[in-house]
Amino acid sequence: MKILTPPPTGFQSKFGFTANLFGNTPSAEVFVEYPVQKAEICELSPDDYAKKLGRELKVIKKPEIISAGFTHEIFTESGFKSGLFESLLKTCSRSGFPIALATSSSDILDYMPLLQRAASVYCAVAVKIPSADDSVLQLMQPGFPLFAQRIEMIRQLSSAGIKTGVWIYPVLPYINDDADSFATILKTAAESGATFALYHKKLKVTPESRANLFNNINIRYPQLAPKYEELFADKNETFGPNFMALSNAFSRTAPRSGLKTEWPDFKPPQLSLF
Repeated sequence: MKILTPPPTGFQSKFGFTANLFGNTPSAEVFVEYPVQKAEICELSPDDYAKKLGRELKVIKKPEIISAGFTHEIFTESGFKSGLFESLLKTCSRSGFPIALATSSSDILDYMPLLQRAASVYCAVAVKIPSADDSVLQLMQPGFPLFAQRIEMIRQLSSAGIKTGVWIYPVLPYINDDADSFATILKTAAESGATFALYHKKLKVTPESRANLFNNINIRYPQLAPKYEELFADKNETFGPNFMALSNAFSRTAPRSGLKTEWPDFKPPQLSLF
């Protein structure tokens, strides 16, 4: 199952969706686990995608959380150009399925009416903020919003009634693995309306993302290339050298700021007996 982050507590998602929705290509990967066979990876128009997703959702007997994100966002520009994101929101709302989203792009604010409609069932958005330092953000994610703009995304989403949180992601060793930055992100996000926070302790890479990561390290941080070769010499995941300090900062600051450290719970609507 492909899912960006663990589903809410006590709720096991059987449907996981990942797509390069905010990238430059309209390709989508649709994965359906038991009781549905895994669907083929395909490139679809928004209309065809809505039809296919709608058919897949009908097979699932009770609403399961659909998790949507974009896996090539770390070092690339983004834009809602494919039309798949709008189709995703409309189809989930129409089918009564909850949805969890993660993004670094302020373009999501243009879809506020659809997000609010989805929120009538369940809609949670985690705004990705890998650093509180704009110089780091500019180098890591050129073309994406800076820190204050991402915090403003949280404020607007939460003010609109969307379950909103912050996701400290990606965390790259020697680049943005800074405990003080973690604390600043969490405190500022909470003050702006965030109710939950997420943090992946391990940095994991697939063969495809590994090549992308190392290519960008060589371009943007050439001095770190030998350290990354050492970190990933014989493995596809690492905690990083500053793991304990980051974990302590997260586990200490998030609760103090009133942030839950998981996606908000989804409670399916109770059916009337009458």
